[in-house]
Amino acid sequence: MKTSFAVQRQWMLCISVFLTSMKLETRAENELAGHLQKLGSHRPADQAVSSIWHTPAAEDFYERYVSRSMPVILKGAMKTSPAFPNWTDEYLRKKFGQTEFEVDLNKVDDRLARTTVMRLSRFLEIYQLTDTYLVQTVPMAMRAELDLLPCLRCGGFLHNLQDVVMWFSAGGTKSKLHLDTVENLNCLISGTKEWFFVHPDHRNLISLDRTDSDFSSVDVDRVNMLESPGLAQVPWWSAVTQAGDCIYVPHQWIHQVNSFQRNLAVNIWWTPMQSFNKSDCQGLNCIFQVFSVHDQLEKDCLSSDGL
Repeated sequence: MKTSFAVQRQWMLCISVFLTSMKLETRAENELAGHLQKLGSHRPADQAVSSIWHTPAAEDFYERYVSRSMPVILKGAMKTSPAFPNWTDEYLRKKFGQTEFEVDLNKVDDRLARTTVMRLSRFLEIYQLTDTYLVQTVPMAMRAELDLLPCLRCGGFLHNLQDVVMWFSAGGTKSKLHLDTVENLNCLISGTKEWFFVHPDHRNLISLDRTDSDFSSVDVDRVNMLESPGLAQVPWWSAVTQAGDCIYVPHQWIHQVNSFQRNLAVNIWWTPMQSFNKSDCQGLNCIFQVFSVHDQLEKDCLSSDGL
């Protein structure tokens, strides 16, 4: 009888400890700001990325922003490019409809999404009704309608250009929380993008657990703060870009992006520069189209009047 009573007491004690731990865990979850909520819900943004209403010259852009690793929004900078007014669905269908692209079949960035190859005309038929998402290097024929912004035309940027990529969806796309090891200028032709930025000084608070690709597997719609406690403390910067805007994203800044409405953007990647080459800008008097191979750009420039 005594043995039975002792066993019963032991079971009751175990149940009590379990219920207490569950209550404590529930309380911790309730008190942990942003737990199981959208990324950035743990606290208001500490700072908004600044905006300027002109496109700076290359040296000014380098000294004020690139050399200081400081993001900035260039309001309306893309509006001078022929692509901005021209790249409607109808125009793209007529002029580039036969061009083939690799298309993701999932709007949520999982880095393992299935892809397929289709003509642009087919993509334009279905993208508003499906989760298809076009992410690919811009074909040379389309690059002729993209003018290289003045802030990248000399000083060494041309020699370090890596790629120009088109991002095209009906909206609703979400990137992973990640960083780039190259510099990035993202120019929006259509739609809106919301940005979450973390300064490199606070990188220790974020686990980029997929080290092969420098991104985090955290669910950006339901952040588990118990599994990622650093995100409950991390300061962050906010930014919103609208059609016509370009945003400079410095390398090593962790960021996450959400896209809305018909969303068409072009981003320019270049390798980080250690210095600005002033002599590269002397006597420059030419218009650049994005992004032929840089030696062809230099050839075109040198054959211009006065050079």
